[in-house]
Amino acid sequence: MKTQLCQLLAYCETSGAPVGICSLTEANAWRGTEYEQTLYWDVVQSIGHTLLFEFDAAHRFFNTETGNFAFYRSVDGAELVLAEIISIEQEAEIPWNGIAFTCDDDTKAPLKLKGLTCFFDSAITLPSALLPYTSLYAVGQTTPWNVAVLDCDYDATCEVVFKSDTLHLQGICFRKQRS
Repeated sequence: MKTQLCQLLAYCETSGAPVGICSLTEANAWRGTEYEQTLYWDVVQSIGHTLLFEFDAAHRFFNTETGNFAFYRSVDGAELVLAEIISIEQEAEIPWNGIAFTCDDDTKAPLKLKGLTCFFDSAITLPSALLPYTSLYAVGQTTPWNVAVLDCDYDATCEVVFKSDTLHLQGICFRKQRS
């Protein structure tokens, strides 16, 4: 099975840390690596090798090794893909639209992701000035973005992959269940 055709929503980078996924309220309370006693260090010690790691009821993490990731969304908004850029040839470009990911049906699972959700470099502490609406931020850097606040309404997930001769993307597809 494949996702619908998706278009690029944003390209982001982390400092090599996993991508944190939680409500905007929880993200504003998060403390990054500059603090010694934080959930961040507990997450790093327990994350393992799964693509999507549920640390607790409030925090999930996308386990990126390269720190380079992109968001793709289907035109109707029913699917949101968070994909790590595993490899890309020097002259290749990240596709802007018309990309369909192959779904791993064995990894399908229910998942509630509702309302304003923050996807962020979990190594950083976010400023309290993040606005309560959909936006992209480059916190502590000029570009590219390392924080995305998206309005989500998804209730399932599965692992996805896209491979071509010049590009390899691997990630998670959040989707609305079809009636």
